[in-house]
Amino acid sequence: SVSGDTLAVSALEEDSAATGIDGDAADNMAPQSGAVYVFARDAGGQWSQQTYLKASNTGANDNFGAALALDGNTLAVGARYEDSDADTVNGGQLDDTAFNAGAAYVFVRDLAGLWSQQAYLKSANSGARDEFGSSIALSGDALVVGAPGEASAATGLNGDAADDSAGEAGAAYLFTRAAGAWSPGGYIKASNTGAEDAFGSAVAVAGDTLVAGAPLEDSGGTGIDPASDNDAADAGAGYVFLRN
Repeated sequence: SVSGDTLAVSALEEDSAATGIDGDAADNMAPQSGAVYVFARDAGGQWSQQTYLKASNTGANDNFGAALALDGNTLAVGARYEDSDADTVNGGQLDDTAFNAGAAYVFVRDLAGLWSQQAYLKSANSGARDEFGSSIALSGDALVVGAPGEASAATGLNGDAADDSAGEAGAAYLFTRAAGAWSPGGYIKASNTGAEDAFGSAVAVAGDTLVAGAPLEDSGGTGIDPASDNDAADAGAGYVFLRN
């Protein structure tokens, strides 16, 4: 992900057990935990590595860096296979009882060019195999995180997240920032939620518009607002949401 003169590159199978900012990159005790490298370009056009980022709760096979979104001095990183059972913002990170639930991490850069972790994000209905953090999008103080393995049968906005009767239907989660603090801003599902649609596999946000992709959605309709039949297996669909 690139923004201005800053470039973030992920290595989601990097193996070090370091945590946080600029830790020991040579300690390969956490296979496929993942890492992110930030590079900056100076006034002369020369690039150099600015920092080396790891999760605050590095774990083997977490795939930290599975998704990246950089906007100015804010970087969001997804770790789709992170295992904690925490929920929402800055919960407990060390309870690895939710296999592949997924997590997202927000880092910010100060005026001196130093990076720090600002938030640790989970979904409000975090569950095993949700893969929250598989996709991520950032625009100013709005962050969207996709969880294509999420299983609820809810539809639309802020529905019943506890009904896990639609395996791998997928969901997207909106977070907003005010005065440096992040908070949940919405739980987003397809209007025609179906099992194995993988809604949230791709997300994008710009201003007050959010888009989510569901690559395995099955409708045979065409164009805008098609009929919600299931006549075209894995045809795929996109959904556009507006914030008033």
